[in-house]
Amino acid sequence: MTKAGVGKRWIPIGLWLLVFIVGWELTPRTAHIYKQWWLTRSEVVQYEQERAALLQEQADLRAQIERLSTPLGREALARERGWLMPSEKPLQMPCTPQPEPAQTTSNPGN
Repeated sequence: MTKAGVGKRWIPIGLWLLVFIVGWELTPRTAHIYKQWWLTRSEVVQYEQERAALLQEQADLRAQIERLSTPLGREALARERGWLMPSEKPLQMPCTPQPEPAQTTSNPGN
């Protein structure tokens, strides 16, 4: 066998060895990059849910502002909070008398 034939046989083995070494060296970095991507993706999902909740809250507050911009809306809010107009008196329910408990007679001396 000539030296040229031996060299051609070792080239593919050397190339596979080089691929293996490069892959071995890049694996931890690749894993780290994938982990960072996964954490970022999770944060984005969380922030999107938070944003949707805040948009809903904003819509609710805008509706409440719209409602309170009218005199009837302000009066309804005041009545929900228990306020009365100056000419009104609070509603008082008459108390129904509670039946008295039965008296027990006991003789401590007996």
